[in-house]
Amino acid sequence: MKKVFTLVLFFVSSFSITHAQQYPVIGQYMFNKLFINPAYAGTNESFNANFLVRKQWFSASGQFAGAPTTTILNMDAPIQNQRAGIGGTIYYDQLGVMSETFVAINYSYRLPLTSELTMAMGLRGGVGFVKANYDNKGLNVQDKTDTQFETQGKNNQQFSPKIGAGLYLYHPKYYLGFSVPDLMVYDKYSFYKYKDTVSGQERLTRNMIFTAGANLFLSDIANLQPNVLIKYYKTQPLFIDLNCNILLHEKILFGVSARPFNSSFVLQGQLKVSDKIKVGFASEQRYKNSLPGSLGSYELLLTYGIE
Repeated sequence: MKKVFTLVLFFVSSFSITHAQQYPVIGQYMFNKLFINPAYAGTNESFNANFLVRKQWFSASGQFAGAPTTTILNMDAPIQNQRAGIGGTIYYDQLGVMSETFVAINYSYRLPLTSELTMAMGLRGGVGFVKANYDNKGLNVQDKTDTQFETQGKNNQQFSPKIGAGLYLYHPKYYLGFSVPDLMVYDKYSFYKYKDTVSGQERLTRNMIFTAGANLFLSDIANLQPNVLIKYYKTQPLFIDLNCNILLHEKILFGVSARPFNSSFVLQGQLKVSDKIKVGFASEQRYKNSLPGSLGSYELLLTYGIE
């Protein structure tokens, strides 16, 4: 237990002194834990892979050109007699003139606390290619005096090495997770910095993401699976997702999430089409301040797993 305490203390102290960037949030996060937390790698005791595409502000007329789009690929498996796990994460995130392609390796080490309760600690190392296409000829620039649009391709792209870390406590009936996906970020051209209103200096801030969930037996054919995600990022309002899913016959899942500070809700479903393949779908809709012409945000998830 002393070893566990020392490793946990290392992670907590690291979280308090480092910085990171804004991080994408998806609706089906409970099925993409590795994207959020590197400590999840290998904890499913078998090889797993999932591919997700998210499109925000979808419009049949295509009026929201440059709307946020996120594509994610995760793969992980246990190694070293099930005491460690390794995984890969690739994602592409695009919003307006900004885009990022990120590739990372995740490693986790697991310490059994009881016969059913395990603590996993994970590290992530990767590199992102960030680009701001300010000289895009299709841009409708509202402020002609903005110097960012005078760069004509100068200093508008960079490679950003990153390190992330996380903790993941799991049991057959519940889980708890805490992560900072970007503990350290190289940001030469200030793509992710904000201007401090007190000092006037540009600073980086960190993401802190807490997740929790449970798998509750209801009957021989149904399980209740509540989940919660809380994300703190200094320059944005607190993000909270409260989810409740129902799994029927271990094959069909449907659920709903409420995002009270985002004035939106998420409807989602998942179907197990074979022993190894699952297909999921989610739709996020705003109930306040929705964009005229927007049909909401949508996600498609494909999962492959060896059980």
